[in-house]
Amino acid sequence: MPIGDVMACEYASKIAPLVAEYLPEDHPNRDRIAERLRDVIDVRPLVGMVRWVMWQVNQVDQSTLTAVNRAMNEAAQSVHELPFTQEWIKKHDKLGWDHADQFQAFLRLLRSFKPLNYKRILVVADKMAALQGGADRFAMAAREDLRRLDQMPEGKDIYYVMYGHTHYARAVPLEVIGEPPTERYRVYFNTGTWRPTHRVVLGNNGFASWKELTYTLVFKPGELTSGGAILEYPAIESWTGTVVVGRGRRATVYQPIPKILREQLDAARQQ
Repeated sequence: MPIGDVMACEYASKIAPLVAEYLPEDHPNRDRIAERLRDVIDVRPLVGMVRWVMWQVNQVDQSTLTAVNRAMNEAAQSVHELPFTQEWIKKHDKLGWDHADQFQAFLRLLRSFKPLNYKRILVVADKMAALQGGADRFAMAAREDLRRLDQMPEGKDIYYVMYGHTHYARAVPLEVIGEPPTERYRVYFNTGTWRPTHRVVLGNNGFASWKELTYTLVFKPGELTSGGAILEYPAIESWTGTVVVGRGRRATVYQPIPKILREQLDAARQQ
């Protein structure tokens, strides 16, 4: 079982009920705060949990900050004391800075969490996120493209930026524009490329080869999406499929675009 499952069960799932327990029953936003914090279980990567909780409670009252602080400390301490956690750290602790060290640092961060020190905490969390793989340089460049467009009269109405031919299909959230409940998301999409890609397998002892196909539907305001909704704003649907037909040292053999996808693409063009 991966350590991420332990964090989801023993940490993320506990925060919301603990905060609800520690908040006064007559607190006006008790149920809403617990509901928002419950979503922390779906945040990825794990270090993003800190930023998510901070984002939710940064502008609330002192009693809420105190309850969140207590809940996060208690949940993190619970994870730290688990025999499974100690065994996992011992198993993965190697020479140098490794995943075990990263996880232990993350737990220490959560066990000493104080919302009032959120700026310092976010700096540490962001550094840990960088150690886990770093920022997507293409997505970062796309965000800069959007910010340059903001300087143009028509640029502020652009919410999606699309690229391709990088082998990997990606969808990366870039930033939030506006205030709730009318906020909008800016998103970077990369449709990859229809050609074999050779990916190092776990253990670095070989490669696996496959192809991915991504097609994207862009909807204008007033158009009907595939889900049947009529939108008041631009929207995007992006679908990715993988074809794995190679084996051994052979590259993935050529496969034409499946007929059903060709028909859907043709229908989308006609619309």
